[in-house]
Amino acid sequence: MTATADSALDRLGADHLAWLHVAADNFLRQRCPDRAAALLELACLLAPDDPQSRKMLAYAYWLQGDHDRCAGEIAQALARPLSDEERSAVEHLQRRLEGAQTTSEPA
Repeated sequence: MTATADSALDRLGADHLAWLHVAADNFLRQRCPDRAAALLELACLLAPDDPQSRKMLAYAYWLQGDHDRCAGEIAQALARPLSDEERSAVEHLQRRLEGAQTTSEPA
């Protein structure tokens, strides 16, 4: 990480992960998946075991139409312990991805 990124995270304090999630969620709602993905990639670097970051990043890649990266994030999310609700959401996205890959459904 660069010195600039380190200092920005220092200013965010202990709530940096929650802030990244809120900001990324806003970008996803605005259909700006590239901006959301940038924040979520940072969140995954900061907290690699956080299931929310992986799930949201997979969805951002889905919206971008980047099926390979979406599948990779889904696999990483499913390899970790998840609540029933989180697992259901990730598996739902996985089914949509598999359907898109067989029918060439646009993202």
